[in-house]
Amino acid sequence: MFPLNEMSSPGLLRRAAVFHAVVQAGGMTAAAPLLGKSVPAISVDLKRFQRDVGTRLIERGNNLRLTPAGRILAEAIARSFNDLAHAFANARRPTAPEPLRLGVARSVGRYVLIPRLLSAIAEARPVRLSTSTHDGLVEEILTGEIDLMLSYRRVESDFISSLPTAREELVLVGEVGRDVTLAALEQEQWVTYSEHEFVFARWFDKAFGEQPRILDRLDQFDDLEEALISVKAGRGITIAPLDVCQSHGLQPNGARTSSDIYLCGPPNRLASEDALLIASLLDYSDPLTPEDLKAAQ
Repeated sequence: MFPLNEMSSPGLLRRAAVFHAVVQAGGMTAAAPLLGKSVPAISVDLKRFQRDVGTRLIERGNNLRLTPAGRILAEAIARSFNDLAHAFANARRPTAPEPLRLGVARSVGRYVLIPRLLSAIAEARPVRLSTSTHDGLVEEILTGEIDLMLSYRRVESDFISSLPTAREELVLVGEVGRDVTLAALEQEQWVTYSEHEFVFARWFDKAFGEQPRILDRLDQFDDLEEALISVKAGRGITIAPLDVCQSHGLQPNGARTSSDIYLCGPPNRLASEDALLIASLLDYSDPLTPEDLKAAQ
């Protein structure tokens, strides 16, 4: 093995480049115009390079034939030059902007925020969007997979803070009779989705001041979209955000109630420009200001 000071010698590296060029071109005559050197000068460089290495690299003769040691070294040098070419190319590229890494609870904000966000964010700025349950998004923040999350539930811990960022209307959709009473709804067939319990409880509490004794559930889905497709097919009723229901052609029945949406994340992320951008894209009667976000730190 060469000592480090010998490996970094400009002469050794230059002669390694000559050897590489000769091997790639298939001979000294073909390599001469590429190197801008005469064949005798190349021959001198190759002889000195073989002395540097300490073994014969090229078989004697008119045609270029590498020894076993020469083939091993030629392949290693080719890999090194290829790595350098990639490094140079990457160094010349503009530094990629940091992605906006956002999590959105499955039933929150997707039909309002995401279209606005993709229109407002810089074209070159990558977006990493995660959709999951509330608890799943909290875990993704704690593991560093996302920086901010939107959810219908507040998070307060040593690592995550929350700010009310938007307000959405929760509505009842599906085929129901004129008598939208608690007793009547207990007789209906229901379609539910992941984490529907919180949404349903919020709506019933504000609409009737109490919860139903029992709900007859027909269909259950992970995603809200499939639940609304089931409702539209006449298989039951459900409670969901108004914007999502309208996007599926469903009109509300009965009471409309409001529910806060929270922007959650580490305090330093809640004070970021990304947090302010997200808050500005959502409709809220008392929109967040930069001072509100900084106060969350």
